[in-house]
Amino acid sequence: MSGAQDLPRQLEQARQLARLRQLRERTALAALHEADKALLQAEEALERRRAALARLSEERGQLSQRIVHECAPDLGRLAAYIGAMTADLDDQIERTEYAMLDDEEALDEARKSRERARQAWLRASAAVNAAETLVTDTRRAHRQAQEAVQEREAEDAASAAHSQRQQQERG
Repeated sequence: MSGAQDLPRQLEQARQLARLRQLRERTALAALHEADKALLQAEEALERRRAALARLSEERGQLSQRIVHECAPDLGRLAAYIGAMTADLDDQIERTEYAMLDDEEALDEARKSRERARQAWLRASAAVNAAETLVTDTRRAHRQAQEAVQEREAEDAASAAHSQRQQQERG
């Protein structure tokens, strides 16, 4: 098979490659969207945790103010209760701070995952562009080969007609 005869097969293979690359790009884009969602969820979780920490810190501050201002006369009688409330709030604050560290790590990982997904999508997009360029180039080569064949056939037909006319003129 000559190169020109092989062009239709090459064009079909290039089209098939382009379809495969487009499928991979769509898959990569879907993964990027999922990574975006996961990143948003991680950001929201961290914001909720920060809000909870702020609320607990505010409660702790309010308790301290009430102890100093309102409970001072009854401090002896309320000491155990106040101590338990303070310890409970301190424990909640500490657990929330540790959970917030975990949320920050999850957010960092979500950012990294999103960046990996973005890079994969960019690579897939570049591969699609390359495959589409291959299809275009192969289609152009196929068209040029067809035109060359048609030109040769036209030249051969013209040459044959010319030869036939010369023979008729001689004969």
